[in-house]
Amino acid sequence: MKYLGLEAMSTLAKLPNGKEHIRKHQNTVAFLLGDVDISIRKRALDLAYEMCDKTNVDQLVEQLLEHLSKSDHQIRDELIDKVSILAAQYANDREYVEYVIRLIAMVGGGVADPIWHKAVRCVTNNEDLQQGIAESILVQARILKS
Repeated sequence: MKYLGLEAMSTLAKLPNGKEHIRKHQNTVAFLLGDVDISIRKRALDLAYEMCDKTNVDQLVEQLLEHLSKSDHQIRDELIDKVSILAAQYANDREYVEYVIRLIAMVGGGVADPIWHKAVRCVTNNEDLQQGIAESILVQARILKS
């Protein structure tokens, strides 16, 4: 039943204004990312990806990062990819770099080179970001040490 519900919501998301209707169920979709059934987790991740836009990118990426911290290997790589794609598409440069820093802190070498290369380019090409991002990296380093 859960899978069928996710499928129906996915179909609805593809309709004009469909994202607006399913966005009400974002927390339910995020909750299903922790389901014991891998097919439900993957379908929920696909739906979360489909329902994202500029209005909910922060909340949705935070929910995905929360699940990443406790995910298993069956869905971990896909979660990393979806977080980085959503952040790149909908977040501003600072938010994107912050998300990538958190991804690197969480999974280290599991973050693909193009993802962190883009983050480095964003910081290098934007002097306004450099001090704040350096501070964020220090905070993440302190968190990792403890």
